[in-house]
Amino acid sequence: MRISSSIAVGLLVTLAGCATNQKVGEKGWFTAWGMSQTQSRSNIQGSLPQKPAPVTRWSMIGSGCTPYQIYIAGDTYYNAGGAVVVKEKASAVFNCPVTLEPSLSSPSQLTVVNSGATTSPSGAHTTAALITMSLSTGQETVIATVTATSSGSVHSTSTLFTHAFNQDLNFYYVRVTMTSGAVPGQIQTLFGVALAGFAANP
Repeated sequence: MRISSSIAVGLLVTLAGCATNQKVGEKGWFTAWGMSQTQSRSNIQGSLPQKPAPVTRWSMIGSGCTPYQIYIAGDTYYNAGGAVVVKEKASAVFNCPVTLEPSLSSPSQLTVVNSGATTSPSGAHTTAALITMSLSTGQETVIATVTATSSGSVHSTSTLFTHAFNQDLNFYYVRVTMTSGAVPGQIQTLFGVALAGFAANP
């Protein structure tokens, strides 16, 4: 059954009146509906899970690490506030003991913070290795290693790893090996090392 032209015109006029004949400060039905749809989409997007940022489980400044006796005797480095600086064309090795809060989940990221241009693993470089040592046998195992990227400014370099930490059975420490080059830009400075995890609880 066809709707007569007069009825159709009447319906259009009525709808137009609903959309335009509103008081100042009031939102039309079409505006309110559109806002409600936008709000619904925003709520859905806001509820999507996001990747958490890593949380520091342990950290140590460079000068808090223990140098090997041979490098103390050789006078190959010096302290600069909380950092340690290896002298030109010299090397040094530092051990940084790790103690973790048992109630937190195991770390999974090793970070070294340093400055100094690098040339090669056998030349100017700064390398940090996370090591576990058995309480019963003294056997050591390297869990993760990270070599700092080359930069004249302070920066951090990280690597991810997987390990179930057990402080009842093992000791943990980070060993930092440093060698400075023959030019000022290749002087290696260690500001610190850190372990981080991605979950707040075990």
